[in-house]
Amino acid sequence: MANIITYFNQKFEKNPNLPAVSESFEAFTIDKKVDTEQTHEEKVKESEKYALWKRSATKQAVTGWLYEQFQKHARTPKQTHEGIDFKRTGISKGFRIHPALTTFSDKTTLHFWTYMAECLMRSGYRTAQSDSRLYNRDNYWMETVHRHVLRPANEADWQETHFAEIRLEALLKDGHLCYIELHATIPVSDVPRSSCDFAEMMETFLN
Repeated sequence: MANIITYFNQKFEKNPNLPAVSESFEAFTIDKKVDTEQTHEEKVKESEKYALWKRSATKQAVTGWLYEQFQKHARTPKQTHEGIDFKRTGISKGFRIHPALTTFSDKTTLHFWTYMAECLMRSGYRTAQSDSRLYNRDNYWMETVHRHVLRPANEADWQETHFAEIRLEALLKDGHLCYIELHATIPVSDVPRSSCDFAEMMETFLN
């Protein structure tokens, strides 16, 4: 894995339109650095801040707000807050939160993104992929994309209570968080017999 990452980072140096890649999954910091550039001390401090956040009233405010918006979307969609977009198709469900349109800071929103991944991994999912990519968009801005791809720890659960894949993404431009996104997918072949419940999945991190 390390050799692959080195290969892509070397290509990035030659062509700034290609991404620089980081393989680690941490509570990502909001800055222009790829996660591998953090020192050990920085990672420890960030983990401590995240642990405090999970016990804070701010975390409860975020989960309470999301629960309220989820209920509004289900009953009166037009009353849903402009800071969140819910997505629903035949094989996928999810939402995107735009912190600039809410009262939540970038740091709080990104902590919640990490928290969702943590809760899902406690409820029967495993990390299939976690990386961080840095793009130079034609020298106008630096774009950082943090992504986790989660799949059922037991693949037999695809046909029962788990989604086949959940993608969590956070996008930043010049260090400012644009959005966090959750996207859950059911294989097309399993749609008729799947009992995946998006509301139940949401409850794993609304408590």
